[in-house]
Amino acid sequence: MVQSQSTANSHDKGRTWTKYEGNPVLEDESKVDFRDPKVFRHADTSRWVMVLASGQTIAIYSSSDMKEWRFESEF
Repeated sequence: MVQSQSTANSHDKGRTWTKYEGNPVLEDESKVDFRDPKVFRHADTSRWVMVLASGQTIAIYSSSDMKEWRFESEF
């Protein structure tokens, strides 16, 4: 089963949301329980970082635009 993450944005402080037409922004066929993403801005590198649970590991991805994500590491 392909695991995926998608994104949406709000322009009214979270009252309504618009899904990104290019969803999903991240897919992986080899991961299980691809869940609980936490996304934050890393100021030193001007990149977005996504940390998420994946089975028994934590996977780390980075992005400059929140649309194209690159696998960085896992532990």
